[in-house]
Amino acid sequence: MFEVIDTGADPSDVPVSEAVRACGLFWSVHVSEDPVTGEPVFGDIETQARRTLQTWK
Repeated sequence: MFEVIDTGADPSDVPVSEAVRACGLFWSVHVSEDPVTGEPVFGDIETQARRTLQTWK
């Protein structure tokens, strides 16, 4: 069984939950999106991670 956690983040076009708790673990999904267009950011893992973390500022 799992629990979807409301993070308060803006809704995304991607059909996933932002955060889920299951079996004593916390799972968090982050999709790197361009803040202006909302389009996914493609590239290597470093590019995507940087874009994702920039949204937390």
